Amino acid sequence: RGVKSQLRPHLLDALLVCASHLSETGNKDRALAVYRELNLPGEPVPVRSAALRGIVHADPANASELIVNTLKSKEVDLHPAVVQLVREISNIEQVRTIARTYQGLPPAYQAQLVASLSNRRDAALQKIVTSAVSSKDQHVLSAALRSLGNMGDATVVPLLARAAASSKGAEQKDARNSLNELNAQGTEEALLQLIKAGDSK
Repeated sequence: RGVKSQLRPHLLDALLVCASHLSETGNKDRALAVYRELNLPGEPVPVRSAALRGIVHADPANASELIVNTLKSKEVDLHPAVVQLVREISNIEQVRTIARTYQGLPPAYQAQLVASLSNRRDAALQKIVTSAVSSKDQHVLSAALRSLGNMGDATVVPLLARAAASSKGAEQKDARNSLNELNAQGTEEALLQLIKAGDSK
């Protein structure tokens, strides 16, 4: 802590590189010790963010616990970094655990979390993203509509169709784009059913 201030950032960067090398060469415990030291309160946010990413990769079994605890903490400067890490977690049950924090997050982080789920085709996650379509926050709503175009199954067709038909502006554009992007099994049949139902009225 007594190192001259102008040198300290370079030493922190060197420690991050060292920890990354340790992790990549199988020395996970040593890497974790360095990362945890770099994630202490008082260290610069970019350094702590990089350290959190290192911890998630070096100790994937505990990734969801780390991310959930960070999201529940008052260290809001770290929230964007850990939300972004959701995309890098391969264990779907851990992703579900993190996604369940959705309701307790501020809208800005809700939108980021919903966007981070867009590459996951999973019924539990789709339910959370679908619920976000009812958000009064435009950013959350937009993220949810866009995510459903990637992750949604045929059951989201009516929801997207309603938004595409009845909304305006960016919301309508997002819904229409997602309808066009849907390629889940049964999408064509669901679209045809909507068309037939409309024609019969």
